[in-house]
Amino acid sequence: MSLDSTISNTTTSSHVSLPPNSTMDTPLPLQVMSFPNLTHARQTELIAWGTVTLSLSFLGAVNNLLVLLVTWPDAGSKFGLNLLIFHFVAVNLFMCLMGIPISVILILLKRDGYFIPPNICNFFQAVYGLGATLVNWSDSMLAVNRCLALFIPHHYRSLTNKAATLAVLIFMWAIGLAGMLPMSFGVGGQLLLSDLGQCGTFPAVGRLGMFLMSLVSYFPFSVTGTGALLILLKMSGMARHRVVSHVGASANNGGAGAVRGRKVILRHLKMAKILLLTFLWSAFCNMPWGVTVVVFPWLYRQNPVEILWLRTCFTCQYGFTPCILLLGNAEWRGKLMRIMKREIVSVRVVEPSNSQVADRAGDSQAVARARSISKTLPVPSTGKDRNSTDNPL
Repeated sequence: MSLDSTISNTTTSSHVSLPPNSTMDTPLPLQVMSFPNLTHARQTELIAWGTVTLSLSFLGAVNNLLVLLVTWPDAGSKFGLNLLIFHFVAVNLFMCLMGIPISVILILLKRDGYFIPPNICNFFQAVYGLGATLVNWSDSMLAVNRCLALFIPHHYRSLTNKAATLAVLIFMWAIGLAGMLPMSFGVGGQLLLSDLGQCGTFPAVGRLGMFLMSLVSYFPFSVTGTGALLILLKMSGMARHRVVSHVGASANNGGAGAVRGRKVILRHLKMAKILLLTFLWSAFCNMPWGVTVVVFPWLYRQNPVEILWLRTCFTCQYGFTPCILLLGNAEWRGKLMRIMKREIVSVRVVEPSNSQVADRAGDSQAVARARSISKTLPVPSTGKDRNSTDNPL
C-alpha cells in the first residue's frame, strides 16, 4: 500500500517553482534551477538523510533478496499466491536497489554542482512511478487473493490458476504503464525536477489528471482497504465461532473431509493475517505523507529538506515489508535456513591449496616409483614349478 513520490509532490505548494499565473493545466517550461542555499544545519541534515536512506535501502535490498529466494515459484508451490508474492517482493527489490538510491544520488549530485538535465525526470520518474504503482497494485491483488481463499475456498483453485495469475500480472503492468507514460509526454500532468534535485509527479488539474492519479494510487488503495476490512471481518467471525479450537473435536463429527477443509481454511487465514500485517505496515509508512499533505502542505516549500524524510519512510516500506512475510511463515524460514546451510557447505568444499596439491603430487610420484621397482624384481616360482624341476622322471 505504498504511496511514493509518484504522488507525493502532486500539490502546487511543493518546492517546484511555478511561473506566475500558470497552472498544471498548461505545460510548464523546463527551467534549470540552482540548488537552494541551505544553512549549515540543513546541509548536515541533508547528509544525514542521504546516509540513513541509502543504508536502509541497501538493508532492504538484502531483505528482499532473501525473501525472493524462498518465494521462487517451483513445480510444487501454489502457483497463484506464490507468483503474486514473488512479483511483489521483486518490485520492492527494484525500488530498494534502483529507485531509492538513484533518487538520493540525483539530489547529492545537484548539491555538489553537477548539472542535472530537467527532462531526466521524464524517464526516471516514469520508471520510479511505475515501480511504486506496481507495489500499490500488488498489495491490492494479494488482498483480493486472500479474500477469494477465505470467502469462496471451493472455487479458489480455479480462480487462481496459472492463466488467471498471468492475466493479473499483465493487468497490473498495463495499469502502471497507462498511469505513468502519458505524463512523461506531458499528457495529463508532468514529471518535473525540483530545485533540490528531486523528481516529482504533477498531475494536471482536471478529469484526466485525477483519473491517472486514481489508476496509480486511489484505486489500488481502495481495493486494499476493502480487502483488509473483509479479512478482519472474516477473522472476527471465525474467532467468534472458535474454528481453531473445534478442529480436533470435529474429527468424529464431520469426518476426515470436513477436518481437511477446515485446516485449509485455517491455513488461508494464517496467510491472510500475515498479509494483513504487511498492509498495516504499508499504511503506517504512508501515514507521515498523508498528515503532511493534509495538515502541513506548506512544508514542501519552506522546509524541502525535511520533506525528504518522507522518502525514508517509503524506503522502510519497500525494504521491510518482505520481512513480515518471512517472519510470519515458518515454512519459508525453514527453506531459507536450508539454503543458507547448503551455501555454507558449498563454500567449505573449495579447491585444494597449493600445499595440498604438492602433497598429492608427491604421493602419486611415490606410488609410481614403488610400482616401477616391483616390476624389476624376479617373480617367485610356484610350488608346481619347484616339483617339476626337483623330481625328474
